Amino acid sequence: AEAPLPEAMAVAIGSTVDMRFAYADPVRRVIDAFDGNPRNDYGGENTYEGFDMISPCFSGDCDREFDHPVWALRMHWKGATAKANFPLLGADLTPWRALSFRAALCIHDDLNPAGLDQDFLIRLVDGAGRTASLRLSEAARLRYPSTLATPQPQAPYRREQLHTIRIPLTRFLTRNPALDLRSIASLQFQMGVAGHDHGAMMLAQLEWSE
Repeated sequence: AEAPLPEAMAVAIGSTVDMRFAYADPVRRVIDAFDGNPRNDYGGENTYEGFDMISPCFSGDCDREFDHPVWALRMHWKGATAKANFPLLGADLTPWRALSFRAALCIHDDLNPAGLDQDFLIRLVDGAGRTASLRLSEAARLRYPSTLATPQPQAPYRREQLHTIRIPLTRFLTRNPALDLRSIASLQFQMGVAGHDHGAMMLAQLEWSE
C-alpha cells in the first residue's frame, strides 16, 4: 500500500487505475479517534488555531459524499496561521515505528483546487522543545478525489476517499537527530505551506503503529 500499483495489474484491468489504500496495523496506539471528545487519548486537550471550521462528525453526517463508517474531523483553513496541536504529555514513541492517519479531501467547496494534491507540515515537538518537521508530500500524497465509474458513463461521480498515510518516525529523526522520541510533548499539523494556503479535509484514525 506504500508503492504504486504494479504495472501488470493495471494492464490486466485494461485501464488506468487510481488506487486509494486504507489499512491499519494490528498493533497500534490511538492518538485521537475524533469522536467528539476535546481531549485526545493521551489526555491532552487539542487546540486548533486559525481554522475556519473544525467539526467532528460521523460518516454521512460529515458530507453527503463521505460514506466511510468512521468518525472524522472536518478541517477548513485559509492562510498559513492554521495549526492543529495534539498534546501528547511526554509520550514515549520508541515502541512505535510510524505515524499513521487517514485523510480525504473535501470536494464540495473551492478550498481544494480541483485535481491537485494537498500538502501541509507535520511536526513533532519533544519535552525539551526540540522540533522535527517535514511536509506531507515528502512522505506520501494526499490526492484530490478521482472520478468514479458508474453504469451510466455520462454521469460519473466523486467520493471523498479516505487514504491511509503512514510516515516512519525515522523520517523525523533524519530531520533532527537530537529529537527525543522517549518524551514527545506534541504532534502538530501546520497548514498553509507554500502553494497550499487554503484547503479542506477529513482527518480520521490518528495513530502510532508498528
